[in-house]
Amino acid sequence: MSNSRVISNADSTGNSNRNVGRIDYLDLTKCFAILCVLMGHVWQWSYPGNPYEDSTLFQGIYAFHMPLFMTVCGFFLGKSLSAKPMEFVSRRATQLLLPVLSFSIVYLMLLFAVLSPLMGWEMVSPLTYLSGGDMWFLKYLFACLVVAYVCKALLRKTWVAALLPTILLFSLTRSGIFRLLPYLWLGYYVFTYRHLWERYTRYICLITGILFTICLFYWKGEYDGNYRFVVLHSPIHIVWDKAAVVWFRLLVGSVGSMFFITLFKLLDGVWHGGGLKNYLCSMGQHTLGIYCLQIYFLEKLTDQFPIDMDIETSVPLRLLVFLLEAVVLNELVKLLLSNRWTALFFLGKK
Repeated sequence: MSNSRVISNADSTGNSNRNVGRIDYLDLTKCFAILCVLMGHVWQWSYPGNPYEDSTLFQGIYAFHMPLFMTVCGFFLGKSLSAKPMEFVSRRATQLLLPVLSFSIVYLMLLFAVLSPLMGWEMVSPLTYLSGGDMWFLKYLFACLVVAYVCKALLRKTWVAALLPTILLFSLTRSGIFRLLPYLWLGYYVFTYRHLWERYTRYICLITGILFTICLFYWKGEYDGNYRFVVLHSPIHIVWDKAAVVWFRLLVGSVGSMFFITLFKLLDGVWHGGGLKNYLCSMGQHTLGIYCLQIYFLEKLTDQFPIDMDIETSVPLRLLVFLLEAVVLNELVKLLLSNRWTALFFLGKK
C-alpha cells in the first residue's frame, strides 16, 4: 500500500470512524463512484428523451457505479462476519438503517407540512418504499450483509457461504438485492487475497480495463434491469436470452469494479498528496451522506420541476450543476458531522 493505513479499522459500509486512519485509494474510488451517481442523476434529470437508450455517458455510468460501491463495501465484510450477532445487528442497523429512517422522517414531515396528511400518504407507497424506494442502496447493502452473515453462521465454511447461497439467490430470483450480492463477496475475496492483486495491480488494471472497454461496446442501458431467467413454473426451464443478459451484466459490473479499484490504487501510488487529493478523499469519506442528501436535493426536487436541456449546448451547464451539487452536498455532510446527534441520526456515526 502507498501508506500505512489499517483496513480492518474501517466498517463494512466503507466509511471509517472519525480519527481512524483511512485508505486513500478506497476513498478515491468511493469519491469517483459517488460523483458518477451525481452525474448520472443530473443527466437523468435534464436529458431530453430516454438516457437509458440515447446517452452513451449515462449508460456507461450505470454499467458499473453501483456494483463498484458494493465491491468496495465487500472489502470490509470480514469484520462483519467476525462480529457477534447483537453487535452485528446493532452496528449495521445504526450505520445503514438509522440514516434511512431519519432522512425519511424529515422528508415526510416536510411533505405533510406542504400537503395534507392524506395527500402526503398518497404520494408514498409503503410497500414500494420498504422494498426499495428512497436510499435503496443502503437497504440493499444491509440485506446483503445479513444474508452473508447468516449464511456464514449456518454453513461455517466461508467459500460455501459465499458460493452456494449466492448462486441460488442470484439465479432463482430477480431481486436487485441478490443481483448485488456477488459484488459484495467479490470485494471480500479481493481483500482476502490482496497480497496477490496488489503484487500484480498493473496487469490486473490493464486486463480488466481492456475487458471492460470491450464489454461497453455491447452494453445497453436496458441490461441494468432485473430479469428472471429461471422459470420455476412447470416445466422448469431457463430463458437463455435473459440468462445471457444477466450474466453479462455481472461480468460488466465485476470487471468494471476491479478496473477502477486497481486504477485508483495505481493513482494513489504516484499522487502523494495535495489539496485536491485531500478534498477528493474527504468526499470519499462522506459518500453515505452525499448519497442520502442528493436524493432530496436533486431527485425529489427535480421530480417536481423537470427540465429538458438541449443535447448539444447543455453539456457545460450540466457539468456546472454537477460540480456545484458535489461541493455543496459535501459541505452539508461536514455540517452534519459537526454535531454528534446529527452525525449519529443522519450519517450513522457513533
